[in-house]
Amino acid sequence: MGFPAVFIEWIKGCLGSAFFSISLHGSLFGFFQAKKGVRQGDPLSPYLFTIAIEPLSGILDFAASSKRIPYHPQCRSIGLTHLCFADNLLIFTEGSAAALVQMRSLLNEFYLLSGLSCNPQKCEAFFGGQAHLYKENAIELSGFAEGQLPVRYLGLPLFSGRLSARECEVLVDKMTSRIRSWQASKLTYARRLQLISSVLYSLVQYWMNIFILPKKVLDLIHKICSDFLWHGEGTGRAKVALDLVALPKREGGMGLKDLGSWNMACMARLLWLILMKSGSFWVAWLQQYRLKGRSIWNVPLSQSGSWISRKLLNSRS
Repeated sequence: MGFPAVFIEWIKGCLGSAFFSISLHGSLFGFFQAKKGVRQGDPLSPYLFTIAIEPLSGILDFAASSKRIPYHPQCRSIGLTHLCFADNLLIFTEGSAAALVQMRSLLNEFYLLSGLSCNPQKCEAFFGGQAHLYKENAIELSGFAEGQLPVRYLGLPLFSGRLSARECEVLVDKMTSRIRSWQASKLTYARRLQLISSVLYSLVQYWMNIFILPKKVLDLIHKICSDFLWHGEGTGRAKVALDLVALPKREGGMGLKDLGSWNMACMARLLWLILMKSGSFWVAWLQQYRLKGRSIWNVPLSQSGSWISRKLLNSRS
């Protein structure tokens, strides 16, 4: 890929020089070398995964452009074959037997080139509207088990219906897990306020950039943050009303955002991206297959549309 030799040596040094000790009862024991250099969770890992998967990206795009494999019917016009970030990979293709055979062949070519292979236990195939007999044949050809929605991609749920509180349990669990990890420390009010603003609200914003969260979930998040702010480890009455906490500091508040208003602002940003026709794949797909040349302001609200599209169109007002 054209990397300088010195950069390659740096990477080799990072991968070949990892040693570990085991923490047992507060003391470190042993000092042994790692068998494999790439470690999941290492800050360097996402970059290495991205570099390693780049050849597969080129293989898939070239195979589709040369008509070796067909595009998915809903991806042909924008030339989309896959989405990939680090080791999270989604491949879109036609569900015919010939397409699946070719796809397996391409993955095998990538394995011979890089030594990286698919783990069938971590791979799933998703179908849309196919008969049961067809699915069985496709599963046999692909070698992957059939997956069911919702499934998580980059930490967010992919689903076809309404976003419910159940799908948001992952977000709530992640927030409570972070709070539990902080409870061993004696934190001041100011420190807890900073953690809510910089860490917990960052987790929420990641979801709000994509979804309109149910009011039940927003209320629960408010309660979790309020309990942590005022009581640290326990629960009880808040010392300041929620509407005052959400005021800017210059107005006597604590500077925490109102989550409901913040969520609507995130939806307004999505509308702006659609209007500006930003270069992202999701905007290109929406323009091609849903808007079909119309402005987002002129698209009528249809009950046959998806839940998220109806929510997005409702937010125009």
